[in-house]
Amino acid sequence: MESLWPSKDRKALQKQLAVLLDAAGVIRDAQIAQQQLPHLISTGSISKELAFSAGVLLGYLEGRREREIRRFRKHWERLREAERPWD
Repeated sequence: MESLWPSKDRKALQKQLAVLLDAAGVIRDAQIAQQQLPHLISTGSISKELAFSAGVLLGYLEGRREREIRRFRKHWERLREAERPWD
């Protein structure tokens, strides 16, 4: 964005976009894991110990996904309120 808007007024917008992209990536990673891990567990293609660890991971990822969704929504509102360099 710096090459498009070299002034300081782009920084708020750029910061919000970076946070949104980061949160969206974590949310998507958790969604993919939640789709794939149960399949691995149910097919019995992994050991019981690994299945237990996968279950713990699923719980962690669900909590992380929920936190990131709240973070995303908060920063989405901030993005909507940020000054636009082109205005």
